[in-house]
Amino acid sequence: MSSTQAAVVLGASGSVGNALIKELIRSGSFKPIVTLVRRSQPDQVAMARDAGVELRETG
Repeated sequence: MSSTQAAVVLGASGSVGNALIKELIRSGSFKPIVTLVRRSQPDQVAMARDAGVELRETG
């Protein structure tokens, strides 16, 4: 049985945060993913959209 959970990532524009976001998107178990970023991360947004995952950036 699979369940979907929300994830909140602080510092998603840094190298560790960026890697974490990619893994969360790849797993498909976290919807939505909410990120707190200093600057928008278009590559993360595009990757999430392609995977069908809702990614919300806040800054």
